[in-house]
Amino acid sequence: MALLACDGCERLGVEQHNAKNLTGEEREKLALEMLKRDQTVVDLSNENGVSRKFLYGQESKAKQAVKEAFTAEANKDSDVLFYLPVTRSWIAQFVLALVLYCHSPFRGVVAVLKDLFDYDFSITSVHREVQQAIRKSQQINAEENLSNIRYFGHDEMFQHQLAVLAGVDLQSSYCFLLSPEQQRDAETWAIRLLEAKDKGLNPEHSVADFGKGLRAGQAIALPGVPCFGDVFHVLQDLVTLASRLERKAYTGISVEVEREQEMEKAKQENNGRSVSSKLGKARKEANEAIGVADSVAILLEWMQQDVLTLVGPDLDTRRELYDFIVAELLALECFSKQRIRKVRRLLENQKDKILAFAERLDQQLRLLAAQFEISPSAVQDMVKLQDTKRYTPVGQELERRLRRLLKHQFFALEQAVQQALSKTFRASSLIENLNGRLRSYFSLRRHIGADYLDLLRFFFNHRRYMRSRCPERVKKSPAEVMTEEPHPHWLEMLGFTLFKRSAVTA
Repeated sequence: MALLACDGCERLGVEQHNAKNLTGEEREKLALEMLKRDQTVVDLSNENGVSRKFLYGQESKAKQAVKEAFTAEANKDSDVLFYLPVTRSWIAQFVLALVLYCHSPFRGVVAVLKDLFDYDFSITSVHREVQQAIRKSQQINAEENLSNIRYFGHDEMFQHQLAVLAGVDLQSSYCFLLSPEQQRDAETWAIRLLEAKDKGLNPEHSVADFGKGLRAGQAIALPGVPCFGDVFHVLQDLVTLASRLERKAYTGISVEVEREQEMEKAKQENNGRSVSSKLGKARKEANEAIGVADSVAILLEWMQQDVLTLVGPDLDTRRELYDFIVAELLALECFSKQRIRKVRRLLENQKDKILAFAERLDQQLRLLAAQFEISPSAVQDMVKLQDTKRYTPVGQELERRLRRLLKHQFFALEQAVQQALSKTFRASSLIENLNGRLRSYFSLRRHIGADYLDLLRFFFNHRRYMRSRCPERVKKSPAEVMTEEPHPHWLEMLGFTLFKRSAVTA
């Protein structure tokens, strides 16, 4: 018995010695083996020369570490990321950000400050902060320089039955005019454009719809500056016409189907003659409606893809196709007089204004042909190449032919053509975009007044784009694109100091 006790003590001492000399990696390995349990505890103990008590201890430590790791992950959302010094100035910035970025109503601003910051802020205080920002934005707007605007679009919007005159730089999307007016006649437009002229507005041309007051006002304020016709409204009218005629055709088909069903029922009752005349009339009307709808749809496609497209045929070809479309619409008027006549008259009376962009582009291309001493057809082929997928056989053949013809002039001509295309504007769709962005603000700010538009104009012009299809606009504001000069953040322009986390943590 004494011998057995001595052997046990000796073994225990060896195990304690071995456990004491294990490295951290070896202890980790044993803990993982205990968690996996591919071997029995006895086998692990004998193999590594440590006690079973030691192994169970390592297993317990491993389980505790895993538990603590998952507990820390679960509590991660409650960790303090950084501390924010909430000052009166910061509250004012936060109010403006909620109003302008988030389109938040004033009561929503009050609720956010109360619920998330436990801070009481009245609607009157929100109104006061917005009014102060309006006054500062009006001062900044009054000092703007519009001399870099070469092409602009202008149109009329409506805010609660009040006319809003709008003007936008077509290259930078800078809004230089957003003015609520009681009238939208020539005199009112002339006054607003003359005010913009005093700030340096001296464009090459403008793009607008066919409003009489708008065009007459521009003629007074900017004599000699051409006003191109907006193809957006023309195509919109054609699309609306095609949709109405298509619905009429489907209605005719439905009536024809109903008459056929009535005919089948009458035949069973030996009374088919009473329905046959109605069926014949329904078939005739349905066929006419289908024919007219199909014809107008084809004319719309030609207008979109051949006549009013930026990359298209030369001016003479466009004019010929344009006249053909007008003649076809005139021939179809007998089938749907009221619907077609309005669109046809618009196309007929405004032909020169609608195709003004194509005339200007043709002039630019003729100048390029003279500059590079090549034929106009070669320049026109280069234009076609810009709208052709170059990996297709047609695109590859066109590019090879132009490279053989132009040689070292190929890249220079391509860049010149791309620049000419980028500076040819056909539509004032940026105005429609502005109109869409303003709608959500108009519905929330009825009680602020017309001066609120000055703040919106400042915000739209100085807020930087986060992304854009135009690379030159990315991370730049419309004001920076127009002036080609950087400016501070729009909140800093209003007199605030932006919070910088790095300055706090330092």
